[in-house]
Amino acid sequence: MSIGHRAQSTEHRAQSTEHRAQSTEHRAQSTEHRAQSTEHCAPTKQPMTILTIQPSDIDNYLRSENPDNNYGGAPFVYLRLADRNAILKFDFSALPAGAIINSATLSVYKDTDSASINFFAYRLTQTAWTELGSTWNKYDGTNNWATAGGDYTTVDFVEVSMAGLGWLNFDVTAQVQYAQNNTSEIAHFLLKGGTANLIICRSREYSDTVLRPKLVIDYSVPISYLMQLGQRYALNAYSLNQESLNQRYALVAPSGPYPTSLNQRYALVAPSGPYPTTLNQRYIYNGYPTRATIVSAVIYTLTLTGAPDGLSDIILPMSSFQSRLKDGDPSWLSAIVPNGRQYSDSVNTRPNGELIITRIGTKEDGSQESVEIARVNLERIRTDEGGRSSGITLSGHKTTSGGTPKGIDLVDASYKAVYQGKRHVRTRMDSNVVPGDQANMAGEVFTIGVITRYVNPRITRMEVVEA
Repeated sequence: MSIGHRAQSTEHRAQSTEHRAQSTEHRAQSTEHRAQSTEHCAPTKQPMTILTIQPSDIDNYLRSENPDNNYGGAPFVYLRLADRNAILKFDFSALPAGAIINSATLSVYKDTDSASINFFAYRLTQTAWTELGSTWNKYDGTNNWATAGGDYTTVDFVEVSMAGLGWLNFDVTAQVQYAQNNTSEIAHFLLKGGTANLIICRSREYSDTVLRPKLVIDYSVPISYLMQLGQRYALNAYSLNQESLNQRYALVAPSGPYPTSLNQRYALVAPSGPYPTTLNQRYIYNGYPTRATIVSAVIYTLTLTGAPDGLSDIILPMSSFQSRLKDGDPSWLSAIVPNGRQYSDSVNTRPNGELIITRIGTKEDGSQESVEIARVNLERIRTDEGGRSSGITLSGHKTTSGGTPKGIDLVDASYKAVYQGKRHVRTRMDSNVVPGDQANMAGEVFTIGVITRYVNPRITRMEVVEA
């Protein structure tokens, strides 16, 4: 099953209309941001909307020198590499049901003037902490953290660098999407500083309300899904490449077979006659690339093997996955399965299986390329029950080898940094890259040591770290 949304059965009446092009030239911006399959499609969305939550619902900082003291009412939180952590909670349940989170930014005002320093935002895994009970040792005044100083995961942490005073802005999209699916739309964060110097930030109790911590969520709301089972159409997979004002687009198709040339119109609903049933016959309403007559697609599948438990393999749906590959060291994978109640029995009867992520790309000529991009032993099964949904998080590790190193080009880098002497590059997804490969980035050549990949219905992201 691909990462996407289950289409709901509907019937559409033809509503003929023509749209005059608004500009003379748009360049195609082909993406892999929305996985497609013969069983899923993406929904049409309303214009993007912003939800701002300020201040945080609760916050505190934890201090190792006074491990049993609570500072939940203080107007500041403090960060220091080894002995000061800040924790924050944001309830974003005001988000409309079914909203798609496009991006989320956590902002904390830095009140200490300093040289450039690295700061880190982690997902806090102990969600029962209290503002006036939490300390370095305990999360609610009674019960101990599993690790003193706060329990957090390094899976989807965010790192930023900043000098001087002002807002520390963390891109916490992945963490907030996780909270939407797993923790009843309540996000918990733990912040760390990357220096031995004491850094002061303003808390929710700070007198100036404008400078209190905030979470800003950019979201869209689905308004319809397409078609009947086996008659799927992707609505938002590619960008419009309209060449001239003469190329108009219609909401309904002309009579006869589906158009294949540039001077024909493209449709949201099918013409009379059968719907196309093969992947290379799919047409896209919100941005069909007019230069192409066949749509290519990318599918990511999650397989849980059953042989060690005497069962068959199963393919599970995913709302997202993240993998981290290291050559010669244990690689890691975590995948979120939505509608956990439906799949819990199938998962729990295969506790000794392997988790496998496969990327299947369908080219314009109809041929397919299948690449296994992660394989681990299933080690952990966690079920999360929310007010409106449930999910299962499957994760594990396995030591693998990247094989013979090869040279690869890193293109479309969206983020570059050097941390602790090693290059960190966020770039276009390339499923064939493995640890040990020699990367070439605009003339800079280095060996790849770690590869992190993150995929959900809206984001496909790969980051490599120098060995």
